[in-house]
Amino acid sequence: MQITSKFTIAVHIITAIDYFKDHEKVTSNFLAGSVGGGKSRYCPKCYGQPEGSRDH
Repeated sequence: MQITSKFTIAVHIITAIDYFKDHEKVTSNFLAGSVGGGKSRYCPKCYGQPEGSRDH
């Protein structure tokens, strides 16, 4: 992974933590799902809603 990718992911994570802190429980699974890493039960397109809870 290049430094530019790491920086972009870091900015995304910090932004997501700040944005969702009052709306969702921000966990490592939530953040991993939002950047597309690993298996997560959350769907980033649904802003943290469990997968299958919305059609998209």
